[in-house]
Amino acid sequence: MGATEQRIFAMGGASVLPSSTDWPMYRYMLDLTGRDRPRICFIGTASGDDPSYRAGFYATFARHTDAGHLATFDIQVKDIAGFLLEQDVIFVGGGNTANMLAIWRLHGVDKAL
Repeated sequence: MGATEQRIFAMGGASVLPSSTDWPMYRYMLDLTGRDRPRICFIGTASGDDPSYRAGFYATFARHTDAGHLATFDIQVKDIAGFLLEQDVIFVGGGNTANMLAIWRLHGVDKAL
């Protein structure tokens, strides 16, 4: 997807559990990329990088995408901006938005996005 074709698809209240009925919305989101197997990155900062939330994300998306994540409490990625720019979809999980933004600012995630 070229720079002129970038989109923001905002949603809330959806579930990433494999039993979720939200898959049609996710399919639409993935279809917006124009790729058969888009790269999608989960950022779970707002939930404290909760491992069960991340596991639900992988269980829901790994069959249909090249799924990955950016942990912000135990950062393993050296070039955050470069890593995020390689993604077709950035999926930000819900939780405490104020804490999330503070942590993003600390590590430069806000600027990268």
